[in-house]
Amino acid sequence: MKDDQGKRDIRGGDRPPEFTWLDVLAFSIAALQIILPVVLMFFGVMVVVYFIFRLVFR
Repeated sequence: MKDDQGKRDIRGGDRPPEFTWLDVLAFSIAALQIILPVVLMFFGVMVVVYFIFRLVFR
């Protein structure tokens, strides 16, 4: 399929993309690489705040 400028259309028509189990696994790993550090930082901050409150308001 070609567009107005004669370049080849990479999409190949109006078909939706087909994802395999390997694609889903790659997306899951990528999401974990983004979400896990944020969750761990939040947990770390909460532990630090807990100990600060425990020391200050004892």
